[in-house]
Amino acid sequence: MGIRQETDELMCQMRVTSEMHQAIMEGRKMKNHKRVAFRKMATVAAAAVLVSSTMYVGAGYIMERLPVREFFIEGDSSVITVPDSQKMPEIYGEVVDSTHSAATDLSGTVSDKEAGSSMAERKTDVPMGKYGELIIDNELFSIELLESICTGRELSLSYILTYKTDERMPVQVEVETDYYGELLDGPSDVPADNSRLLLANAFGESLDWKHLPEGCIYELDENQELCNYTQLAKEDYSSGMYQLYAEYFMGTDIIVDYASGTETPGGGSSTGHTYFKAPIEIISNDNYGIALSGTTDKTEGDVHFDTYEVYVSPWTVYLSMEGTYKGEISAVWGAKSSHEITIGFKDGTKVCTTVRLSGMGYGYGDIDVNMRASFDTAIDPESIASVMLDGVVIMGE
Repeated sequence: MGIRQETDELMCQMRVTSEMHQAIMEGRKMKNHKRVAFRKMATVAAAAVLVSSTMYVGAGYIMERLPVREFFIEGDSSVITVPDSQKMPEIYGEVVDSTHSAATDLSGTVSDKEAGSSMAERKTDVPMGKYGELIIDNELFSIELLESICTGRELSLSYILTYKTDERMPVQVEVETDYYGELLDGPSDVPADNSRLLLANAFGESLDWKHLPEGCIYELDENQELCNYTQLAKEDYSSGMYQLYAEYFMGTDIIVDYASGTETPGGGSSTGHTYFKAPIEIISNDNYGIALSGTTDKTEGDVHFDTYEVYVSPWTVYLSMEGTYKGEISAVWGAKSSHEITIGFKDGTKVCTTVRLSGMGYGYGDIDVNMRASFDTAIDPESIASVMLDGVVIMGE
């Protein structure tokens, strides 16, 4: 049995903690820089992996990575500071064990043949890029999927976007069912059947090569961006195949964000937009996430909200409200709207946050708004004892 197969089988029986990962990476520094930087191994298995990792990294279980989300959360003053007793970084490892992660060898490139049993079990062969699966590749751009993480209703994707032309057209990623493609291909005046759409809320960020944080493992070219995208569905995801849509906008005067219903100025003359799509497998993990809903009586100017939904994932707090309005509403309305959410934990600690507007939709007298805020690290929603919305208890005492 070769060292690569042995490593694969060994790693399938264990989870690499952050401490073990650090030790492994220090072992790699020894190889790369000819200096000794060993630390005491947490387990005998970790020591074996450290030795073998100087030749091969297998099965996708050893990754030079933290959650890509961490690259974006650093320096963000708006995140919710989590009490030390509620920090649950191992949740990421538990979730990622059952979802997608790309396997890398020591040179930083991905080997399709050597990616180990976790990749061999996939039903179809997917071309591999430098760091992950090359799920979309065309004459305009490519998308290299790094990670997908699903917890209940929340799905997060990290990927590298590579532009192949001088025009940096906006590219909007979204995971939906085949119905969304039918909607995009159909007449523009046909209203969408919202009951057939997954999306309830979405947000994302991107970093170019000049703005990568220190210590980031991804080496980007000038035509690449590291992207992190998160979307909230209307209900828990079921394991299975979905479609990843990459909509692109070339020379548009107005860029429409279909996830939030907002519009932003573009540049040049309007030529419309189109999309590419690719199948993507989602493995559901519904162990994490709290969904709360109820009625409310909130009036903001000419708008009256009568229902709310709060969803708490390990990384994000979401608030959506629906209501009615009189008169005219513009996209400018609500830009400063916010609400207060207080989360109490079973050990007596709590966090208070202001969720701010991330998107809105309106028309024919009906309006809905989406708000959110992010934790600075993972929490376990099962440890939540109470939730208050604007001082009113909606869960617990």
